[in-house]
Amino acid sequence: NTNEDRLLNKKPKSISILQIERGTNFITWSNFYDICNQLKRDPEHISKYFLTELDVTGSLSKNFIIKSIVSPKYIENILVKYINTYVKCSLCKNLDTIINKNDRLNIFHCNICGSEKTVEEIKKVYHIIRKGDRKSKRIL
Repeated sequence: NTNEDRLLNKKPKSISILQIERGTNFITWSNFYDICNQLKRDPEHISKYFLTELDVTGSLSKNFIIKSIVSPKYIENILVKYINTYVKCSLCKNLDTIINKNDRLNIFHCNICGSEKTVEEIKKVYHIIRKGDRKSKRIL
């Protein structure tokens, strides 16, 4: 098969519906590892992205636990943003891609069209200032 044949015969991949349960001050994402496998990405990479985007703490065990109350729709929006940045090929729009670490660069490679690009490391861009943070920084 040539790349052109694979492009024509490849159907878009669908992602499972997120299974998120709310606790008192946390959420549990029970099918997190299934989503990571579908996207062919390391759970550590995806969890780091989510925790950085939400500016919260969390843990990976049997499930992904995020220590904050956020809506499932907001989690879904962050997942879409992650997919557009780190999974979906910008040329052929396919999800059959991989990221290889090469020295200090992350090289994004599409298995369908063969395109490559560098993608940025996950880093904190901003800090959400919460009400408690403002109170603690006030000068009396």
